[in-house]
Amino acid sequence: MFFYSSGTTNINHRSKHYISNLNIWEESMRAGFKKNVLPNTDKIRILSLFPGMADNPNSSLSRYISTAIREFGTENSHIFFENNQLNYSELIVALQEAEKNHESILLLGASFSYVHLLAYLQQHHQSFNLAKESIIFDTGGFKGKSKEVSMTDLYADLESTFKVTREQIINMYGMTEISSQCYDRNLMDHSENKTVYFDKIAPAWVKTQVLDTETLQPVAQGQRGLLAYYDLANWDSCVSILTEDIVIKNNHGFTIIGRAKGSVAKGCSITADELLQLQ
Repeated sequence: MFFYSSGTTNINHRSKHYISNLNIWEESMRAGFKKNVLPNTDKIRILSLFPGMADNPNSSLSRYISTAIREFGTENSHIFFENNQLNYSELIVALQEAEKNHESILLLGASFSYVHLLAYLQQHHQSFNLAKESIIFDTGGFKGKSKEVSMTDLYADLESTFKVTREQIINMYGMTEISSQCYDRNLMDHSENKTVYFDKIAPAWVKTQVLDTETLQPVAQGQRGLLAYYDLANWDSCVSILTEDIVIKNNHGFTIIGRAKGSVAKGCSITADELLQLQ
């Protein structure tokens, strides 16, 4: 099995991650998802704004979404992105149904899936009042092919449109080249009645370091640098990955600042943006 890095163009220049045992990859995904996304429940209705494995078999995010629905989704969970199109009308019906029944849902998509969805809902004067235990799950970055958005603005729009609090929005950090994901810690903190932080935390089998962009030596806590990612779930490929993401690390985890200057914009959010521009 292999995963391609995101993007719909220049397929010959996309990285490949070969995986000999998907059981390890899926076990890593399940453990992280349960702890950080659904700490207090086993099942939730998942509405996906990104294609699943059937449409995108060599995407790690598509396998992630299909696995999440299989393992943690109720029977009425559904993927609304099929044949390279987001089915806005059916998604709106599902959201209205959940709102009417006071049913908690997990809305799952790449950042630019939400950018296009919010534009559509605004155009059609639609908004929703989601149940209080609902979750908006965001993955990917905030640079797309069509434009760049800020996390602050996007999340404010999500709060307003779906009548959720910032504590109900979680961002996941992952990439094709790694087998484990990092998550904002807010849902886990809230479930344990702790002070809520929005820094990202890694699972026990992942080590992160922040390295100086020039020397690649570790920087002091609180200083910016490149994220180095050591993932033991990559046991059969490449355990150590030097990313091009600039982060700051503190006592609660790390915060992503953006991409290093001169790095190539990439990620599932760009894929979603490219595809949705075609609609």
